[in-house]
Amino acid sequence: MPRKVTTSSPPARRPVSLAATDFAHEATRTLRELRRSAAAVLSAIGAERAVDVAGRLKIDKSLAWKIWRVAQGPDACPSVAHIPGRAGFRRFTEAARAAGVSDELVRTAAEAFERYDRLALTHAGDRAAAGSMLGALSEEGRSRRELAERRDGFRANASFLGVQASAMYQLDLLIPRDSSDLPDVVRVRGHFGLMRNRENVPWILSRSTLVHADGPSARLTRVALRTWRDGPRSRPPVEPLPVLIPEFSSHPLPPVRRRTIAGVTVEDELLPGPIGRTEAVTVVTGERVMVMPREAVRADAVTMSVNTPCERLCYDVVAPAGMFAAEPEMRVHSTVQVEHPFLRGPDFNVIPTSERLTSLGTALLAPPAPDIPMHAEILAWTLRFADRPPQELRLWRVRMRFPPVPSCVAVTYRLR
Repeated sequence: MPRKVTTSSPPARRPVSLAATDFAHEATRTLRELRRSAAAVLSAIGAERAVDVAGRLKIDKSLAWKIWRVAQGPDACPSVAHIPGRAGFRRFTEAARAAGVSDELVRTAAEAFERYDRLALTHAGDRAAAGSMLGALSEEGRSRRELAERRDGFRANASFLGVQASAMYQLDLLIPRDSSDLPDVVRVRGHFGLMRNRENVPWILSRSTLVHADGPSARLTRVALRTWRDGPRSRPPVEPLPVLIPEFSSHPLPPVRRRTIAGVTVEDELLPGPIGRTEAVTVVTGERVMVMPREAVRADAVTMSVNTPCERLCYDVVAPAGMFAAEPEMRVHSTVQVEHPFLRGPDFNVIPTSERLTSLGTALLAPPAPDIPMHAEILAWTLRFADRPPQELRLWRVRMRFPPVPSCVAVTYRLR
């Protein structure tokens, strides 16, 4: 039978000022105390799972799950998104007392929550703002906050830009050339479920420019992949069009126009069309970019520009094993840079993101990205253009939900 304990009221709310205290330090200490005290209560009732919390304290499953996540996790601090409100936490402490948890443990948990509550309301003003300010103190909290904010940005951008996509994909296959040139880039780019939210909105699908230290350059050759019928060893045709890959695009083929601006920048534009999900299109383009002179810089980069609001993004970079002097790195920049990426340093205009570039080993054995339609087929189709056996190719991948718009995902590398 649970033993009876003397109950006491939670401490009265008092205004607090931390003007002379480092906010991040105080907030971290407060959240850690809340995690420790909640974990001590759950340990006292022998809870090993969230369902144990609900059963032994006789509280609803939703509250039990929140308390479990407050008490348990890989980080020292709990995610603010899991901390219940004032009434919910009071139900938890009252249930713990009724279950026979010592008054000292219950009081410690109540006081820890009171310190958190005062800190949040004093420095943020409301719980929504507190979630943003305090959420960055744990890895889980940072990821949840970042995803929520990017989802809001996606919805806003889709509304006022008048266009959105369910998914975007880019595959860059690097093919080594002689020492005087950068690798060729076989680039396949896809917009899936691309729909207009306003009638007759034209849309720039992609914009690319070869940039050197002294500015944009026209010293390259572009060849559409669908005209490269007999493989890479045949002599490529001169014409740059058509860039659409009909095997993977919707039918009838979407109206896409390519144009060159100032002789250096190439744009692919989807012409105006009807609105709505039933009129959504899939646009997949492919080209090979060649004859790009190498420069004496610290690193080079391939980039994926993100101008279209989309729900999911996947970027694959494929290169021969041993081509790079070190593992490539990924950064997300706030704009598509018109300058050389390293004139102002590789961290110029960088957006902090929780996503990372992942090495998936041999390209042929890499798992498909399940949120990208026809991903396995597109990857296998593109690897045909490599100049060596596919088993010698490695693949690196980054995946994002609701990527910032506009932004540029840059994968930097150093050649051997």
